[in-house]
Amino acid sequence: MDLMTAVSLAGALFVTLLAVTFGYFVILLLLVHAKYDHLPGPKRTSFFFGNALEIAKATRSPVSAEPDASKISSYELFYKWFEEYGDTYVMFLMHNTLTMTRNRAILKTILTATDPKAFPKSEKLKARYIYGVRCMGDGLATAVDHDVWYVHRKIMDPMFHRNHLQLATDAFNSTGDSFLKSLQKCVESGETCQLAQLLHYATLDVIMKTMFSFDTSDLDSEFHKASVHFIKEFFVAMQLVFIPTAEYNPLFSNHRKSVRNTITSFRDRGAQIIKARKSAICNNEDVPNDFLTTILKAHLDPSTGYDFETLVDEFITMIVAGMETSANTLAFIFMELGRRPDLYERLTAEVDDAIGQKAFISNEDISKLKFTAMLIKESLRKYAIAPAIIRNCAKETTVDGIRLPADSNIVLHILGANNDKKFIEDAEVFNPDRFNPQNDERVPVYSFLSFSLGARNCVGQVFAQMEMKVMLAKFAQHYNLILDESETFQMGQTGTLHPLNGVKCRIVNRH
Repeated sequence: MDLMTAVSLAGALFVTLLAVTFGYFVILLLLVHAKYDHLPGPKRTSFFFGNALEIAKATRSPVSAEPDASKISSYELFYKWFEEYGDTYVMFLMHNTLTMTRNRAILKTILTATDPKAFPKSEKLKARYIYGVRCMGDGLATAVDHDVWYVHRKIMDPMFHRNHLQLATDAFNSTGDSFLKSLQKCVESGETCQLAQLLHYATLDVIMKTMFSFDTSDLDSEFHKASVHFIKEFFVAMQLVFIPTAEYNPLFSNHRKSVRNTITSFRDRGAQIIKARKSAICNNEDVPNDFLTTILKAHLDPSTGYDFETLVDEFITMIVAGMETSANTLAFIFMELGRRPDLYERLTAEVDDAIGQKAFISNEDISKLKFTAMLIKESLRKYAIAPAIIRNCAKETTVDGIRLPADSNIVLHILGANNDKKFIEDAEVFNPDRFNPQNDERVPVYSFLSFSLGARNCVGQVFAQMEMKVMLAKFAQHYNLILDESETFQMGQTGTLHPLNGVKCRIVNRH
């Protein structure tokens, strides 16, 4: 066989392989379309890409240096589609589908299912492995195997019980005082500050102090810088889940490399902290009775199945879940307080009456902050920081007349449910009095799902609310805020929702 013949055969084989691959992909798409075409939803603008191009065109790019205020977040787009296509609809991302729902019957069926294997977490959940690198892995928020999750949850539950959380009050106050020092610098400079950024620093410090007995109040420390960078890279990658080609598109190669390196480096930092504590425990040294010690003791018990990599998963999970959600909830509250001076007057009046100028806010003081609690809950309702929960429908199920195909990825749209005008009057209005205990009209259960519901609800919800009460009270004791004229009151989104402009404001002394 001469060279020309060999080249011709190789070329023919290559073309045949391409044709077979292309044909297989076309057939796969046809089967996927047929499987879900009984559900309503936005029209596919591309046979191959489905709705992906439409989503990319309408929403802000997660990799842009500056957010485009003329566009909206992806979850705001999905919320708009509820108004057009009903409470359950499907969208296509190449050969993948997401079934979006805020249907009350479906929410209840999935979140309160008695069979934990009927609607498990999806193995394709991007936070577990990002671009092939282990990130949150089998941490509490992302563990797929129910039996594994159940053992871990039983170990952690006592750490988040109210009685144990009383010990965290020292950390809440210490971080709150550091937060006040940062605010005072803003007062003295007279310049506009980005309040959301200061809140992120504070909530990271709380998590590290209470969970790992590790002080990160030094904003110039390498760990603090690494944490902030990790969170940024993590959530940009999470947002790219709606761009189906991001995993292999050459245009994103630098992004993928950066994210992989960042995750690997930050997991290594976490592993070093864990190894140091493990060594202390094994040497019978005195160690803090904190979250890290609890999970390490479980790791040293072979019956729990807690391997070392899972410990690192939990380290990552606590930082991602604890830092971002609390900081953004507080940021939205301050944004609304800046827009509504009447609400801020009610907050300062409550703090003055219940706490006065006490430097240390005790658990008893925290329990007196009723209006503060209402502010927090209304912020969580209107601005569902974690806007969705993704579950897998293990087998075909029909709920409320809606057929959910087997192996469907069901997106429980928390933002959509919390703002469903059929169940919440004036849902678009920030109204803390919805959560007034004396209000006869209580907020429906499925209109307040920010901490989820059922067995896999948020383990840290009491912790987060205590932390936020202290931060709000400390601020209200000393300062007023004046929003910058550039404030748009828009929602931004990475993996979670946040104020688009970061709550730019001037801080001034109250007294």
